[in-house]
Amino acid sequence: KAGYKIMELIKERQVKTGAFYTPKMWADLAVKYIKEVIPNMEDYVFYDPACGEGALLDALPENVEKYGTTLEFEDVEICRNKGYQVWQLDFLKDDISELLPESKMKRLIIFTNPPYVKLGTNQYNIQRVYQTNDATALFLYRIIFELDPVFVCSFNKLDLYQAQAHERFRNATNLLGRTIKQFICPSKSWGLKGDFPISFNIYTPW
Repeated sequence: KAGYKIMELIKERQVKTGAFYTPKMWADLAVKYIKEVIPNMEDYVFYDPACGEGALLDALPENVEKYGTTLEFEDVEICRNKGYQVWQLDFLKDDISELLPESKMKRLIIFTNPPYVKLGTNQYNIQRVYQTNDATALFLYRIIFELDPVFVCSFNKLDLYQAQAHERFRNATNLLGRTIKQFICPSKSWGLKGDFPISFNIYTPW
């Protein structure tokens, strides 16, 4: 009964935050794609702003410098027990400059699976800045325009590339035009309800 209650709490938290952990087979395939674009991965700093339990950090080679942030304290503990440098932080409002100094930002690669959730109106100031309540779009807006990484390697739902509601996002970011590697995986392989495609994209510098 206790285990069942814990699983229910986990499911409730996932629905609320849009956090769904990346299956190992897709994390490993993503790293394979990254290596094809960036063979000298050890020269860069990898940061996952929505690292969860560290599935993407797990998939990266051991000799790569990697960092993460997550909303959940439980996930921080799990990642730190694995030996990763991970902090509890809300990426949509908190400052990361103290965690990743300028020297690391110059070598920054984002490797992430952002949350798939619609936020409440005016939940964050960043929603007014970029005029959307979609958390995935907001993560990518901040990554692209505020962090200015060398590359972005990200899982996304395809509505970012197709839905009329995201036309402004597409015009601002030109993600399709900057995609150099991509694969598609089915949502059911993630244990998600519904049947829709999830893409992994590697985007060129801006």
